[in-house]
Amino acid sequence: MPWQHVSNWPPELIAIHAVQLYNGKVVMWGLGERGRDRFCKAWILDLLSWQFTQVNCTVNNVFCAGHAMMTDGRVLVAGGTDAQQRDDGEGWGTRYATVLVPDATPAGAHWEEVRSMGPTVPEYGRWYPTVTLLADERVLVVTGTQKYVRPRRTYNKKVQL
Repeated sequence: MPWQHVSNWPPELIAIHAVQLYNGKVVMWGLGERGRDRFCKAWILDLLSWQFTQVNCTVNNVFCAGHAMMTDGRVLVAGGTDAQQRDDGEGWGTRYATVLVPDATPAGAHWEEVRSMGPTVPEYGRWYPTVTLLADERVLVVTGTQKYVRPRRTYNKKVQL
């Protein structure tokens, strides 16, 4: 199979995360905006037309999150980046979970806020957690960095379902 090259790639898209939805579209996101813990730029790629639609996540900064496809077609995105992250990478993970919901709009999906994964304290934050769909349709969320202040990282050791 030959490789295809997308010529209309958005110049500001650094696709650190990607997931294909059941409707055939691919959602990609990368860096959020520093100092904003509830915003991240995201794009949806329509694989039939190779066109991108921007659908910003305004309920959580999902950069550095973990994600899992649920059986109903939604994507649970857990963790991300807190507004306090600095330019040198030091900072805290966020404690929010967000859902990406496929829909019939031209973009193909929208974001919905779920709930806090814990109190407003750094030990509940998660950068790059592991998110796994279990056979009983619950979602298991483990690990992730709570806080990073050079040279030390602390990890979230709470297991959440």
